[in-house]
Amino acid sequence: MVESSSKKDWNCFEFSGYQIYSKDEQDYTIYQTGSHKDGDYLRIYVPKNPYQEKGKLKVITYLHGFALCMPQFYEQHLSQLATLGYYVFFPDYQKSDYPDFSDEPTSEKSDLSYWSLATGTFFTGMILRRDTNPTDIAEFKTKNNRQKIRLSLGLIILIIFLRIYGFIKKEYAQNLLSMVFTVLSSLFYAPKDWLAFAVNSTVVGWGKLQEYCRQNPSDNHSKLLFEKDIDFYVFGHSLGGLLALSWPYYLKQHPQQDLNLFTPKQIITADPAPTTNLGIPSIAFIILKVFGFPFATQPMTIEETGKSLEIPVGILHGIDDKIVKATEWIIPPLEDQKGRFFTIHSSQKKIYFSESNPEKNLKADHNQSVTNTEYYGDGFMDNFGGAKDGPDAYNYQYIWPALQAVVTDQVPVNQLANKKGFDLKDFGVVDEPNPPSNIKRIILGILGVLGLLGVGYLMINY
Repeated sequence: MVESSSKKDWNCFEFSGYQIYSKDEQDYTIYQTGSHKDGDYLRIYVPKNPYQEKGKLKVITYLHGFALCMPQFYEQHLSQLATLGYYVFFPDYQKSDYPDFSDEPTSEKSDLSYWSLATGTFFTGMILRRDTNPTDIAEFKTKNNRQKIRLSLGLIILIIFLRIYGFIKKEYAQNLLSMVFTVLSSLFYAPKDWLAFAVNSTVVGWGKLQEYCRQNPSDNHSKLLFEKDIDFYVFGHSLGGLLALSWPYYLKQHPQQDLNLFTPKQIITADPAPTTNLGIPSIAFIILKVFGFPFATQPMTIEETGKSLEIPVGILHGIDDKIVKATEWIIPPLEDQKGRFFTIHSSQKKIYFSESNPEKNLKADHNQSVTNTEYYGDGFMDNFGGAKDGPDAYNYQYIWPALQAVVTDQVPVNQLANKKGFDLKDFGVVDEPNPPSNIKRIILGILGVLGLLGVGYLMINY
């Protein structure tokens, strides 16, 4: 298991106006710059013995799920990819309240007054401060102060409710403020802003890495960065999966930028969300839209961005995912070609559904690709897609070997199968979810009919 390092374990130096931290591991070096709070955090895993295929290096941008902004949530997979010799970019595309290093204090507090005060201060600052970037609050600035105050008070009440619930369920309260602040901060950004940062941080990061190697020619990988071409891939989980699937859309929308080097050869995702408003109660989404939050007024959907997908695409889903249900992508039967999956333009696309195995305590939930959720309590993460204290069979047999097979060109992402990208022993993978059961609907229908007959009987006889 790879542990997140404390700040004292890193080397820090100034380079081209950037403060960069580096840390040597056995098979790779980690470079880190920016911060979660400033919204420019980027970590790069640089292999000491890069994998080469046909004279090309392998580069992957790895996009996290919503509010799972720390490498810690995916650390073992990131380490495994770097050990295999791939260059891995991990940008935090959201502004978040997470610590940049594990020994930095977290925002966890148990005092209810702290929660309400911190939230009030946060929104007062966002509303009143004059140095705010206009894109931070966009249309929110056009609303009058009374509306802003009402919204702030409503959100404070929400935080208090969450805190009380966390007090009752103590295992839910661990570091929850980081999650809440990340969610609240995200309301001020359009999802396409996150996509832009993910793309551009990869481009800038690669350029800075080359510049660093130019000035430090003793590094064993320096020459490779200039002499070799690259094969580029994008992997994403949950919301990061939607961003990964939308990567070609961004490239198409910005043809004037020199982004050709970072055109993905293939895209592979784990439990991606088909839209950024998935999982948000309709009334909450309406309120956010009324108040002009860019997150709600400018959503991103696969129906829009999938039109630009012309490369091989693979979606690794969990059949018991409760956050992004299988039917959000496929409405059985598959042969009817109904569902958002079929809005993807590429003819080389495939969606896979892993099954659960109760006997081995394996549940094909939303966080199959996540490797560690100990930053939060298990109670909270069980309801947020699945708790993890380390990689499990879904990592070792499903997600990891599939990505490796795709990156090494062993199997096209739309042709994965057992022993051909998957290494299945403890569960199966199917092409479509089981058709939804009609039993509940039938029972409700029968009860409704009986109810009407009962009312009719009473009216006739009394």
